[in-house]
Amino acid sequence: FVDRLERALNHLVERGEARHMDVKATAVALGSMTEWTAFTVAELGEPADVSIEAAVDAIVELWYRGVFTDG
Repeated sequence: FVDRLERALNHLVERGEARHMDVKATAVALGSMTEWTAFTVAELGEPADVSIEAAVDAIVELWYRGVFTDG
């Protein structure tokens, strides 16, 4: 997963569609954040007051704002 994400981020950066970043570190961070969030919310049910939908919305927002350029 992280290797594919790294390749995709590299492609986006090269095309100017994503901001300049350390693509390997970003791929690891985003992949780990997503995996851990999915596990804790969907499997452990923690925190109990965060729905899967809300967690997905938060992850999507973080990925989008963290990766893509404003233009």
